[in-house]
Amino acid sequence: MDLWSFDKNLEQIHVTDVFIQLLWHENFIGGGDFELCVPAYGTILSNYPIGGYVGFWDDVRGHTEYMMIEAVKVETDVETGDYVVVTGRSLEYLLDRRIVWGLEDFTGQGLLYSVEKLVMDSVVTPHNANRRIPEFRLNRNLYSPTYDNWPSEAVYHQYTGDSVYKAVNEMCTDTGTGWFVKRMGAGYFDMYVRKPVDRSYRQSSNVYVTFSEDYGNLQSSEFTDDIKPYMNTVLLGGRGEGAVRFYAYQWETTVEPKGLDRREMFYNASDVKDKDGETQLTDQQYRERLWKRGTEVLIRNRREYTFSSKLLPDNDFRFNVHYFLGDYVNVENRYGVSSICQVTGLTRSFTPDEQVVYPTFAHIQEA
Repeated sequence: MDLWSFDKNLEQIHVTDVFIQLLWHENFIGGGDFELCVPAYGTILSNYPIGGYVGFWDDVRGHTEYMMIEAVKVETDVETGDYVVVTGRSLEYLLDRRIVWGLEDFTGQGLLYSVEKLVMDSVVTPHNANRRIPEFRLNRNLYSPTYDNWPSEAVYHQYTGDSVYKAVNEMCTDTGTGWFVKRMGAGYFDMYVRKPVDRSYRQSSNVYVTFSEDYGNLQSSEFTDDIKPYMNTVLLGGRGEGAVRFYAYQWETTVEPKGLDRREMFYNASDVKDKDGETQLTDQQYRERLWKRGTEVLIRNRREYTFSSKLLPDNDFRFNVHYFLGDYVNVENRYGVSSICQVTGLTRSFTPDEQVVYPTFAHIQEA
């Protein structure tokens, strides 16, 4: 595999055909990163300019995959030789270069409206033309499902001074929506959103995707069940201060947790508005709005079940052909752990000898 490097204008400046290892990590929600290790020689640093890009041709996707060069480190050793380590992040982090300029209030607004307005106002067509990121666009042709068939879902956030990346990522996290920025050959940074597709045993519309040693496609796996971050009851502090502050609380399950099964946390929800325009909400309407925020908070504090796996190179299920980031699949190991999992991230490791895929799975439910 050849790896290309580009200057900040995306003009190709070098072809890396000799390297030690390339790690390329992507996420369903939020940006990814890369690490490239190459042997060092006299003029090598000019091949990887800070602010430039690295990329390689993805046969399956049919376009070049890019990430931004953000750091270069030279390691010297008289015994093992000298190396250059190049690192950086994915194109989603272009939005980390812009902040929410002023107040953006998306309380009760649809996800697509909120994300598109934020990106348009901050990056595509801002009032100050100097804030525009050239060639950045929202590409509705890549939305999945299509824009017209997107499910109705609301967000409850307002932002001032936050990075646009943080705001987009938070709204997408709350709604389980993947978002991506790719450069696909048409000269644009295309941003699009995607909902997961269920390829597990709990549905019958799509071909099942199963990773298991019994199926001969799972070389190794690591299963983690971590309850430390888990909270199931949240007290939300809304409008007001002191004795007149408005509070509401929300719990995760259908029955309110009690005893040792109850795990409490507090969340400052003073940013949740108690008006629709000039219309004052009733206490019950405001309480329901706080409950919505509480549900989002508890989603971010779930018990952590994760599968990290190494797939055999010759298996029946290929990434970006049979399954995609965000999809729900079946994962089984030899110790009886059988789960419906979401593909939340994936690392591709390239060496001169092989390419290995390491998906990260988040447990959804027992299979």
